Parts: sequence; C-alpha cells; structure tokens
Amino acid sequence: MYEPICSSSLPCASKVLGTHVFGALASRCTVPFGIPGTPRKGANVTETTTESGLSENGIAALAYITFVPAIFFLILPRYNKSSYVRFHCWQSILLDIAAFLVSVILTLFAVPALKGGAYFILGFTRVMWGVWFGLWISTSLSALNGKRFHIPILGQLAETQVK
Repeated sequence: MYEPICSSSLPCASKVLGTHVFGALASRCTVPFGIPGTPRKGANVTETTTESGLSENGIAALAYITFVPAIFFLILPRYNKSSYVRFHCWQSILLDIAAFLVSVILTLFAVPALKGGAYFILGFTRVMWGVWFGLWISTSLSALNGKRFHIPILGQLAETQVK
C-alpha cells in the first residue's frame, strides 16, 4: 500500500482509513477519489463557521424553518453578533407574521364567502399559500448560498431591525 501525499496538517481521511477512496473528503487533501498526484478540483470553502460547526449561511437558512429557531438565533450571543444572521432571522420572523395575518384575513373572508357559494376564495387561498411557500424556499436557498434576498416590504423592515 502506498502513502498519500497530503498538504494538510490535519490527518487525511486516506491516511486514517488506509485507502484513497475517501481522500477528497479531507480539508485540503490533494488526493481526489483514489488518483494520487492529481490536485483536487473545486473551490475551497472560505465561509466562517461558528463554535457549533455550522456556517453562518447554514444558520441563516435554519432560521427560515419556523420562527422558533429565528428567535433562538437572535437570543444566543454567538449567533446574534452577525448582521447576516440577524437579517435572515428578522426576515423569517416577519415572513411568518405576514403569513399568519394573511391566513387570518383570508379565513375571515372565506367563511362568509363559502356560505354564499363563492368558491373562488379557495383558489385565492391556495395561490397565497403557494406564494408563501415559494418565498420560504427562495429565502432559505438564498441564505444558504450567502445572499441577502430582500422580500419587497419585509426585507427593508428586517434591515432596519439589524441596524
């Protein structure tokens, strides 16, 4: 068996496991997928990680799950120091509040309208939930990719809360 050449000061996965199959999993290992001597392709990840091991992008994306992790990340000092994480937490909270208010308003209009036979309100409700779901997915993915996607009104409100 041959010893891999690894530029990392950390133990290379191929050294630990005795095989080069897992060599590309190491942080800066130059042995990709069992081919010794060829440099690893792809970009190095430069984002900072927190003490928990999650990146700021990951934490910001987790804030969009519900308002609970968003509030949790705003309370904990190791997460609330980042303006990026605070922005996505606030935008998540505001998006959840807006979805709740729209749901209450649609329910108040839907009950009397359905008694009168106006079933178009059900289609409108489904469209509104589709819009909310699309916003939720796009904001989560943009946070995960390191971008600040501003929802038209809520994004500016979140920016004012961050400052």
